[in-house]
Amino acid sequence: MENKTWKTAIWNLSWEDIDSKNYNVEGNCHFSGEQGAFLNIPFGDLSRTRQLLETGKYTGNLEAPRFPFLYGITQDGTRLVLCDALSVGSGFSAPGSSYENIEAATVLSAKYDIDPTALITSLDFELEFLKEWIGVTYQSSNNRSIVLDLEKQHKSIPLSSSQDSKVELRYGMDYFQNTTSQLTIPYHCYLHVEYSSGLPLDEIWNNDVWNLRAMFAFFFGSYPSITWAKAYFENSKLPVEIFRASSIARPNKKITNRCPISFSASTQSKLARIWRAWQNFNDDERFASQVLTSLLGDWEMPLDLFFIASTTMLESLARSRSKDCLTEDEFKIISKPIMKAADSSIKNRLQGLLGLLKYPSYSMLLDAIYEEGKPWSEHLIQDWKNFRTTQITLRHSGAHGIKNTNQHLLIYNHYQAQIVLAYIIFMIRLGFTEKEIESFENSNFMNASRWRIRQQYRKEVTVT
Repeated sequence: MENKTWKTAIWNLSWEDIDSKNYNVEGNCHFSGEQGAFLNIPFGDLSRTRQLLETGKYTGNLEAPRFPFLYGITQDGTRLVLCDALSVGSGFSAPGSSYENIEAATVLSAKYDIDPTALITSLDFELEFLKEWIGVTYQSSNNRSIVLDLEKQHKSIPLSSSQDSKVELRYGMDYFQNTTSQLTIPYHCYLHVEYSSGLPLDEIWNNDVWNLRAMFAFFFGSYPSITWAKAYFENSKLPVEIFRASSIARPNKKITNRCPISFSASTQSKLARIWRAWQNFNDDERFASQVLTSLLGDWEMPLDLFFIASTTMLESLARSRSKDCLTEDEFKIISKPIMKAADSSIKNRLQGLLGLLKYPSYSMLLDAIYEEGKPWSEHLIQDWKNFRTTQITLRHSGAHGIKNTNQHLLIYNHYQAQIVLAYIIFMIRLGFTEKEIESFENSNFMNASRWRIRQQYRKEVTVT
């Protein structure tokens, strides 16, 4: 979300306290899309003075004061609510004067009093790249006339509908805005989530919003920020703007030339089925999808951690469809004689090692991914045996903190290779056609990395 600064506001612990003018303070609130809201109260505070005047003393402790909600009214009448706010610094700035700084991840904004405890019946939000991906725009011809696609004026793509909820992708053209100097043609493109029974904001955000954002990140090849969001609370017909921080989006990027999955008539026709399959992932698949799409975001961390994350992701994806190597009865037949003959000093360790026999080894999981991804996994990695051996070695080194000096490019290639393999597997499981996967193969998404991987693990042809 874009940064936002509101006018100076009066702040307190409730709307009633503001109206009664009990302990009101003035403060300036600023929202950052990466760090959340920051409220600066230069003269006064919301934690010390109230306690001091009501009890005659102030008891401090190591834990910073928290506020479930803080309420503010700006100079232009905008109502603000900071949710789950934390005091990050307070004290005395001058004799008889105090100050306080407060942070919060979420801000609610409206032109009327907001009840942050009310349930939400619908939520609209726009994802970065969504307009570009769908192609909601207008074009100028050579003679500078504007060509409008009136077919896209108001459209809706249903993703799911049930007795409990409804999800739609809405896009189209809004009303023209004509001034003496210019003609503006605004377009909208956003996701709409509706509930028959209201839900709390955190539950919606951590489930439907997160999953929709992850699925479209998979399409875009880049983790999108949420440009704006607004909610409709129970018993209210007016929207409430939501400002919420996110630290893993890549701002100000274009996806036109590197989008792994393009928007087409075929993609549009199966969006609902893809969304349903995405929601119905088993636990391992869901974990793998979350890690994969998060890795498309803008993280700042060492290469080793990127590699470990991608390795964990691909292993979970492989394990999601794997079967045990032995039944419980078969395992008992094999393990009982060994345990009976073992010395008592090693029985506990031996029992743990024998337990691994029931499940596929890491090497077997890698082979399963390679087989499931054929023929596209073969196009990427011809010398699979070499790749698998190197991958196991790098995984062992990463897990045990063994330094991989002078192997940074190798680690990076394996990190990228696992992302590409995961894309292939997910596209197969989500029901993409061979033609669509071939389009992914021919896209510019990670094309330089794919070229390096192919070069490194191509099989040498011996001419006799």
